[in-house]
Amino acid sequence: MGQSVAKVQLEDGLRKYRAGNYEGAIGKWKSVLSKVRSSNGQFTVLGYLVCAYFENGNYREMLKCAIRQFDIADKQDITEMKAEAYLNLARSNECLCEYYKAISYARHSLAIIVSQKEEKFFIKSQTHLCLAASYLGFGDFQSSISNANLALELARTSQEKTLECNVYSVYGDIFASLKDYEQSLGYYIQAHELVRRYGQKWSPKIQMWTLLDLAVPYRKLKRLNQAMDACEEVLKMSIKHNERMVQSRCLCILADIHRTKGDFQACYPRYESAIGFAIEANDRHAQIQIISGMAKALLLTKKTREAFEMFHRVLDLSRATGNKMFMLRCHWILMELNQRLNDPTSAHEHAIEFDKCIDDMELRCAVCQLVMGDKPNVLRVLACSHVCHSACVHKEVIRNSQPCPNCLRPHHESTQIYV
Repeated sequence: MGQSVAKVQLEDGLRKYRAGNYEGAIGKWKSVLSKVRSSNGQFTVLGYLVCAYFENGNYREMLKCAIRQFDIADKQDITEMKAEAYLNLARSNECLCEYYKAISYARHSLAIIVSQKEEKFFIKSQTHLCLAASYLGFGDFQSSISNANLALELARTSQEKTLECNVYSVYGDIFASLKDYEQSLGYYIQAHELVRRYGQKWSPKIQMWTLLDLAVPYRKLKRLNQAMDACEEVLKMSIKHNERMVQSRCLCILADIHRTKGDFQACYPRYESAIGFAIEANDRHAQIQIISGMAKALLLTKKTREAFEMFHRVLDLSRATGNKMFMLRCHWILMELNQRLNDPTSAHEHAIEFDKCIDDMELRCAVCQLVMGDKPNVLRVLACSHVCHSACVHKEVIRNSQPCPNCLRPHHESTQIYV
């Protein structure tokens, strides 16, 4: 009798999940979990809960379920279950900005799949996607691109459109980080187009994110009305679905737009609302973006001391998450602020840390040796996943048939990013 009730509740939870009622699905599946006695059954239900908590933005609970999954898989000593549990541990930690842990767990998942010599398309592709996002969090662009390329190849092989959409979003994030906003926008548009063509039954979360992503390059390219329209549409959707994380990012971009327009009275209250949602959602990446935006607004209103203190907060959060791109930008700004405040010793220390971040992330173009990502760029990615200025690659590598200057991979193997 109990198992029959559990089955009905499980299916009811699936219906609620497909309808976007994640809280309802979680309630049903938690009830089922208390009734299921077999380890395999508990593992399956925990997998459902992982997906629901992910869509609901509750990554702490997602992580707890993944840990319980791994405990079951370890006791059962079933390799396929371990691979899935490691993947869910990786995804949970990536969402929580615990990039070192995410990469470690993802590698364990891949190692299991390789050792079994089985074609586990879903696990393998999702693992590469998780690695791409995690490496990007560190500013390791070559590793991020390599894993995104592998995930896209698997997505196309299995004709998995949602995965393909997510990979395009990662590509967009990569080029946005490096300030190639035209190329970033191109990938975000491809992701949004996939949602438009295939995504009627996809989760509201992916629909919101792919639209919100467009707002970032729109703002940077001074297409402020389009950026504002995208944000306002997403804000309505996020309120309807109670998506705190999306609301925080949306409000942050709206505040950035007002800051770009010089409307500081409008931007600061939006930043304050955004930071509240980001803290509630435990979104540390959003917190870094929001506080950085607030600090820039303070600088523009000549509140140098307050901005100085806020950039130190950004630097602390960036170090805690290992986000080297934000660390790099903070060191540069703090170097300039310390020079203004007549503290040459501190300015020199930040200059040294800035150069270290540049070297760690390989942000010097291998051809011209100038820094990439410090201003709007037009970039090119070679097949080896190294990034150079497009003009430099065309001039030196293509014209003269030279190998990649970083890894010496032959020219004929060097192509643009996998698209």
